[in-house]
Amino acid sequence: MGCIENGQRVIAENIENNNSTNEVAINLVEDYYKELDKAGEMASYINNMKLIDYYNRPRILYMFDEEVFYMNESELAKLEYERATITLKRQSINLENLNKIEEFGTSNYTNTHINSIVYDAFTPMYNLDDEQTNCIIFSRNILLKHCSTEAGKNTLNEYFKTIDTWSKFKDSLVYANVPINNSDENRTFVIENVEDMDVITGLKWKQADLEQYFEFLDSSGFNSSDDMLTFTHQFRIARKNINNESSDREKEKIYSAREFVITNFPQNSNDINKADIQIYFNQCDTKA
Repeated sequence: MGCIENGQRVIAENIENNNSTNEVAINLVEDYYKELDKAGEMASYINNMKLIDYYNRPRILYMFDEEVFYMNESELAKLEYERATITLKRQSINLENLNKIEEFGTSNYTNTHINSIVYDAFTPMYNLDDEQTNCIIFSRNILLKHCSTEAGKNTLNEYFKTIDTWSKFKDSLVYANVPINNSDENRTFVIENVEDMDVITGLKWKQADLEQYFEFLDSSGFNSSDDMLTFTHQFRIARKNINNESSDREKEKIYSAREFVITNFPQNSNDINKADIQIYFNQCDTKA
């Protein structure tokens, strides 16, 4: 910690004690940090998409009359699953006549068969073989046929289109998340579809948010989004306040983060120099 502290003091001694100049430097660094923090948050979600699938199949809930609660086990065993509801986009899609699915013929079937239909219907249709694709289409047509309203059919069809786009969107977003000098097909695709994907991600990203993110990533000077994430993490630590109540361990962690930020600050960042960053960190300690 001593070496870092000495480094901080050396930088601090070279800072001109000019309130006007300091205020400009502080504002420059703060504006940069706000952009970095937003970009870092988005980069974190995008990186998570490599590991986490935000998409979850909706659940089907079967609907019964009150008399079902008074049935014994033998009566329940003969119970037919006639009505159900699926919630999409906060809208309930009502299904009816599920005990009369013509495609199953005259054979007896249970809710297990219906659950399988629902599972297949809500499988994203992307990069699949013909057999898998036909199974999904078959299942979707059954659900559409048993929708109780035209509005429900329309909502269901729109949702199917969304989930089919989701898998490609996820892959394209990962490929697009690298610093480049101009747009490419992956970026164009994700920007055009990002708002429709909100029903799956819940992130409320707009086209302008992604455009700004890519613009920042390209001009940031970082070699990758991972480098930007590492820098963002260290900057968040470096901004923390150091005061008389801070433990030696806390001070060491913050000083180390500040040294990292000052050493690795991108060279093309709006005329911000090392002295400006140190002024900014000094202000972080005094403002609390």
